[in-house]
Amino acid sequence: MAPISPGDSDAAADVPRAEPVKAPAPSHPTGAPAAPPPKVPAFRGAQFPPPDFEPPHPRSAEKGDGQWTAFADAAAGDHAASVEPPVMVRSVVHPHKVSKWHRVTVVAIDLARTSLHLVAGTEDPKTSKVKKERRSGLVPKAHLDSVLAVTNGGWKSNHGRYGMRIGDDIFLPPREDACAILLSEDGLVEIGSWARLSERSEAMAAYRQAPPCLVDSGELHEDLVRRQVRRWGGLDPKRKTRRRSSLGIDASGRILFYGFGEEVDAMGLAEGMRHVGARSVALLDINYSWTRFLLVGQTSTDAPRRITSTLVPKMVHRKRGYVEQSMPRDFFYIRLRPSP
Repeated sequence: MAPISPGDSDAAADVPRAEPVKAPAPSHPTGAPAAPPPKVPAFRGAQFPPPDFEPPHPRSAEKGDGQWTAFADAAAGDHAASVEPPVMVRSVVHPHKVSKWHRVTVVAIDLARTSLHLVAGTEDPKTSKVKKERRSGLVPKAHLDSVLAVTNGGWKSNHGRYGMRIGDDIFLPPREDACAILLSEDGLVEIGSWARLSERSEAMAAYRQAPPCLVDSGELHEDLVRRQVRRWGGLDPKRKTRRRSSLGIDASGRILFYGFGEEVDAMGLAEGMRHVGARSVALLDINYSWTRFLLVGQTSTDAPRRITSTLVPKMVHRKRGYVEQSMPRDFFYIRLRPSP
């Protein structure tokens, strides 16, 4: 039977975590004065950037593997290049013992100085419960001056109908067997099985579900270990899923990881993300056209915001997408926190 193809139809464990704020799900703006910026959680025992790491396999390692370097290009106009010290760093891990073609490029993001947000696409997730005017498919105008990057979201709704909520808008109800990415009002990100996190979901600003967690609390999913990978896209002998993406969080909750896998299966992506320090990992979209990590910036001081750089070459995108042209599918964006 053919594997699920979410995008192809459309061209240190002991570190204590910051506790999420127990607050009701936020209501939509009513015209009241803007609230002060939310307090940044205290990420005890966490440092950024994360420490460099030893490549897992000497035979497949390449020069630079395991070293975190600043990720932004001032010449291209990336907004992130103007932030010091850097809030995003990049490294590469090769999870296969011998193949250099199997690679996972990882971006580590400092949640003490940035925050992660979720936006619904104009078409997906598919629902009749949320009005069209509630889903612009754009980074909100109020955040355009502080947005640093955008990433792809999760699987299309017709590939699993994984749950998603933003504020009071429930696009799809949650699945009990899913992995979940929870976003709080004060910038916390939690990733883990819905069974483990569901009780905290109501206190969060948003959540996005995904197939079962690749890694949860440091442990690989048992089906991955058994090489039963159908639920993460499977393997089609006639076609390779050449690109896969994921989102992970470290044990402290301060460091968010975006993982971009090339020529890796779900197991390789999971092993690579765990090796760099991700304690829990959710699989996001897969396939060539739907996996992307894009930097936002300006080519001159009076120019509008645009996509100015990509994590790797040949990432499919629109220059004005996300910031000016509405996107049909859900996505995440990363913005710089307001100054205290």
